[in-house]
Amino acid sequence: AADLRYSQAEKLAKVGDYQTSVQKFDQAIKLHKSHVYLNAYALNLANLAVLASYQSEETNLKEFVDFSLEQINSAIAGSSKNVNYWKNKSKIEYLLYQLDTTNSKYIDDSIDSLKKAQELSPTDPKIPHSLSIFYSIYYDLSKDSDYIDKSINSIDQAIKLKSNYRDAYFLKAQLLEKFGQKEEAKKSVQYILDNINPNDKEAWELLNSLNN
Repeated sequence: AADLRYSQAEKLAKVGDYQTSVQKFDQAIKLHKSHVYLNAYALNLANLAVLASYQSEETNLKEFVDFSLEQINSAIAGSSKNVNYWKNKSKIEYLLYQLDTTNSKYIDDSIDSLKKAQELSPTDPKIPHSLSIFYSIYYDLSKDSDYIDKSINSIDQAIKLKSNYRDAYFLKAQLLEKFGQKEEAKKSVQYILDNINPNDKEAWELLNSLNN
């Protein structure tokens, strides 16, 4: 019975019905408090909080957020070596930052969670890809040029781990443009067109805007 509700909750989450999904996860957890369920429940609670904030619903988002973190921490307590739980914790903390962009603590926490994930899975290129985005946000908040270096170093690490990582080259081009290094940005996006996909529409659009 718990597995059935969990399966229903997952399907509902995939189509963006977070409200009903959360109710089904809640029912599943009452029947069987599995760390697998808690992990998925936490992520959906955070998504529901973000959705509620966009819809300007008069919900107590802080309670939602705290409850979401409580669930992911319980999942990690049940399986602390599961890299996906740490990655999801980072995702949740980033969602919480989006609810309150004045609170950089959530970005700190998100980076810490990703670093724990990196310790468990040092060859996963998606982790430094995400870290480069967070360092870029830190640069926006602090205007400290150290974060430019950290952001570019992280995306370079992602590329080193996966040489044909299209999204990493694209992000690198966007970051270099943002940091005022237009010519370097062109090289990164040109790499996609020369070596990965010559018909990449998004890459062509970015290259055209860099040339204007």
